[in-house]
Amino acid sequence: ELIRMLEEEAIEHIVIGNGTNLLVSDKGLDMVVVRIAEKMSGIEIKGSTMRALAGASYAAAAKKSVQQGLLGLEWAAGIPGTVGGAVVMNAGAYGGDTASRLRTVTYLENGKTIKEIVNKPQFSYRSSPYSAKGRTVLEAEFELEADDGTAHARQTHIAPASYRICQLSAQERRPLCRQCFRLPSFA
Repeated sequence: ELIRMLEEEAIEHIVIGNGTNLLVSDKGLDMVVVRIAEKMSGIEIKGSTMRALAGASYAAAAKKSVQQGLLGLEWAAGIPGTVGGAVVMNAGAYGGDTASRLRTVTYLENGKTIKEIVNKPQFSYRSSPYSAKGRTVLEAEFELEADDGTAHARQTHIAPASYRICQLSAQERRPLCRQCFRLPSFA
């Protein structure tokens, strides 16, 4: 409702999840900042379909899917940020990406709520059609599959590896963002 009101009144605004992948100038912003992480964090699984609100933790969604015996998002267990952010930037790591399991996206544009089936060819490396100005992702639906017995082991291996990479970057005083938000080099 708040976002719809801001759009109707033509009040400049930006919607953020948790702000985990966000740098803001010391000068601040001359606009309304809407943080959705806490108010829009629901995750629901029915059969092989996972529905998550945009403010839900992407890592928590990935972990919950594995706990429910599903395969397809285990690679995302170490991804910081929200489901909405993952959809907008087509987050990915370890050979997986968001678009590959995304079935529908519900978003707000020009005061209208739109739910559409995902057109995967419109996605590319760290890009999606939902990053267009004026679009706010509200919810995503993922189509997963029954675990073949490898999801938990793969998730257990990936999440600590992501954490160790970030920890090493901080200890060595190397730039952290590139190491954690882009696929790191293990050379």
